[in-house]
Amino acid sequence: MLRACLTGAFAHALLLLGASGAVAAPRDISTGDMFDFCAATDIETSQMVCTFYVTGFLHGAVAGAGTSRGGLVCLPNFFTPNEAIQIFLRDIRNNPEEKTYPVSVTMSAALARQFPCGKKTK
Repeated sequence: MLRACLTGAFAHALLLLGASGAVAAPRDISTGDMFDFCAATDIETSQMVCTFYVTGFLHGAVAGAGTSRGGLVCLPNFFTPNEAIQIFLRDIRNNPEEKTYPVSVTMSAALARQFPCGKKTK
């Protein structure tokens, strides 16, 4: 039952992304679009889109980094997507001119500013 519910929610989120024009290969989602998804307080589907994107982004960042700590971003152990979302939202509120950039760029930059390699992380 849980699997069916998650699958349905995931399908709904994908439909929303497709209908909004946010997902179109090879175009990246803009930071402004993702900011709106993540900042939404009354639309559960928008928050799911945000959480799914950030979770995938973090999984990719961890997989891409492997065990190396010499990259631009060194995430702390047990770092959660919700923490990443809060960092992203705060960073874009502080840098609104970045809303036109691809979200893959600004998400990386926000995390790198918070967790640069070579600096002790929490």
